[in-house]
Amino acid sequence: MKFKTEKELLKYTSKIDGKTFEEIDSKNLLKNTNPKRQKGILGQIVETGFYKYDLNNKSNADFENLGIELKVTGYKQNKNGSISAKERLVLSKIDFNKIINETYESSHLLEKCKKMLIIWYLYEPKKEAKDYVITHHQLYDMNKDEYIFKSDFELIKEKVLNGKAHELSEGDTSYLGACTKSATSKDRTSQPFSDIPSKPRAYSLKNS
Repeated sequence: MKFKTEKELLKYTSKIDGKTFEEIDSKNLLKNTNPKRQKGILGQIVETGFYKYDLNNKSNADFENLGIELKVTGYKQNKNGSISAKERLVLSKIDFNKIINETYESSHLLEKCKKMLIIWYLYEPKKEAKDYVITHHQLYDMNKDEYIFKSDFELIKEKVLNGKAHELSEGDTSYLGACTKSATSKDRTSQPFSDIPSKPRAYSLKNS
């Protein structure tokens, strides 16, 4: 399914509000997979069941012709009545060998995630994933907070340039985190200005 304009995409997306994942799981992914053991399964259900896309690992934005990346994430209601993100929102992998030659404006991060269509569902721990309700959708443009994102990007890049990719921490930055991204805690990758292996990392939007 291809959309010619943002307006067309958002009009279609409005139909997802109020639905459960079971209602849109046309390929029965939930029946064949334990959601707790496969991260990203709920996103795959939205891609295949609602937007009718084949599963893929594209490095470009999901709605490539519009420059919009699709993200599916949860939020929870706290005991005091407030709401908070269920978890960080992972954006794209940090390539230590490429970031040193990138500016924020020319980065793969911005190329892929400058605009994100975020599908929000209410996470309720006592419910099964199939019964989570999708409640909102949001088109988010990173240009809205460009100054902060650019500053965070530069902090991450500076550590890599100084041969300290292995010292990166999500606590270094404000909005844009450098979260660990690997199959196991023992995974390591090389960095350009140090012989010390680093944990693989990805850009993420912090919970806060």
